[in-house]
Amino acid sequence: MTLLDDVLASVRAAAEDAQIELCLRPVGAVQRLVAIANQFMESARVQGLFVKVVRDVCITDDRCAMVDSAGGVDVVIEAVRQHRHVAEVLTAGASALRNVCELDLIADKVIRKGGVQILLGGLTCHAAQSTVVCKAAGALWGLSVQGHGAVAIGAAGGADTLIGCINLHPAHVEVAACVAGVMRNLVASDETKEYIATERAIEALCKAANRHLDSALVQGQVVGALRNLSLDEAIAEQIASSGGIEIMIAASAAHPESSRVQMGVAGALRNMSVNEAVADQIATAGGIDTLVVASRAHGGAAEMLSEVAGALWGLCVSSEVERAIVAADGIRVLVDAAREHPSHARLQARAAGALRKLSMCDESTRSAVSAAGGVAILVRSSLRYLPDATVQAGVAGTLSNISEDSEIADAVVHAGGVDALLGALRAHADKPRVVSRAARALANLMATELGRANVTSAGAVIALIASSNRQPDSSEVQRSVAAALQNLSTSEAGRALIIRNGGVEALEAAAHKHTGLTEVARALHILRPNNAQPTSPSPPSSEDAPPPPYSTFLPCGV
Repeated sequence: MTLLDDVLASVRAAAEDAQIELCLRPVGAVQRLVAIANQFMESARVQGLFVKVVRDVCITDDRCAMVDSAGGVDVVIEAVRQHRHVAEVLTAGASALRNVCELDLIADKVIRKGGVQILLGGLTCHAAQSTVVCKAAGALWGLSVQGHGAVAIGAAGGADTLIGCINLHPAHVEVAACVAGVMRNLVASDETKEYIATERAIEALCKAANRHLDSALVQGQVVGALRNLSLDEAIAEQIASSGGIEIMIAASAAHPESSRVQMGVAGALRNMSVNEAVADQIATAGGIDTLVVASRAHGGAAEMLSEVAGALWGLCVSSEVERAIVAADGIRVLVDAAREHPSHARLQARAAGALRKLSMCDESTRSAVSAAGGVAILVRSSLRYLPDATVQAGVAGTLSNISEDSEIADAVVHAGGVDALLGALRAHADKPRVVSRAARALANLMATELGRANVTSAGAVIALIASSNRQPDSSEVQRSVAAALQNLSTSEAGRALIIRNGGVEALEAAAHKHTGLTEVARALHILRPNNAQPTSPSPPSSEDAPPPPYSTFLPCGV
């Protein structure tokens, strides 16, 4: 035993003196050390020294792999298993396991060999000792990154054990961070959520966040856990009723520089905003300003801005909240985010969706979209993401809303909006939402001379008529297409194209299917030769001459 103590002590001293490479350089040195430790497995003193050496040696991937290939990881697992009642062995052993588990292959081995259960057992033995708890919880945090590690923790009752630890040590910041980190990973999938008592977990997380507001590490893990939990609408309501909204807003304000905190808060608020009542709570608590400030502080973080855009879109639940978003410069935030990150499809879709809702408010908000440079950005997004129906619906809806203004309508044409909208019509002919919004936008564009000049082509007419024929059951599609054809028919060339390509027949079919649609009746009145009597139940227009082009602005709120 004296010889073993001398060997281990010398290696330990070398590690402390940063000379570990010299001790491990001789061929077989690591293997001999592992063999000696394995030989004296029953000695807690020997194992305590051994796991400390492994902890200090394994600070790089190469060293972790070297120790594992010599069988060192297996010995550490067994040492902690046999001596977990000894605080010194468990503390250093847990730290060693956390280090080596940075490598996924080693983490898989530790999980397979029962490392999760061993660590949880150690936590139970030493629940009152904060130093032991934080090291064991830290090792579990590392293992929970692996999906099957999180499942193993949940299945072994780890959530309750960890919540008990955080409640026993409320003032210990590292315990709070490690436990919150594990919980964040446990609630990342439905497979592991089932093992968690949700109300108890939310209560523990909120208490930890309140207690450690100054710790970005704790806040980042707590808001990350709340973000994952809030994907369930019922749980989102629990978070809101537990003060979670205010806690996350406080975290964002306390750590404006932390991208992890801001990402978690924005993501959670986005998830929770799908519930209209919760969305109102978010707005009332100051969530709009929180999102705007975060977007300005982290303008280069596309994923975070995507969450901000999604949250602002979700918060558009009432005209009052929408006006508050506009007043907070939300329109410019959305346009700037889309401009700076053209390659992020989800961000483009969410920004366009939010702009569609905000542009419904009034004339000033529609002008604000244009003033922020939104027209060019929206058209660019549409052309770039032609196959993405969500992008196309948002873009077409926004362009439809803002093009009620004739100057903005012409700006849309100059920016290439006609090609973008026709592309959307053709690419998504089977999606009524996209078709109705794109046709409505084209109708508004054709209320101006420039718009009619750019849309009057056989291709445009065929696309509009095909949309009507493809979506016979959608009254919104029929209204929008009819309005577009009416405005296009104010020129002889336009009328001829519509008639030659079956436009009258399409309108008559729409009139039979959807009685009382004014747009369809007016278009038919203009297009029938000599104003022949309609064959549909829709009454003819009382006007003798074709009316001038009109703006068919219908706020795109559906």
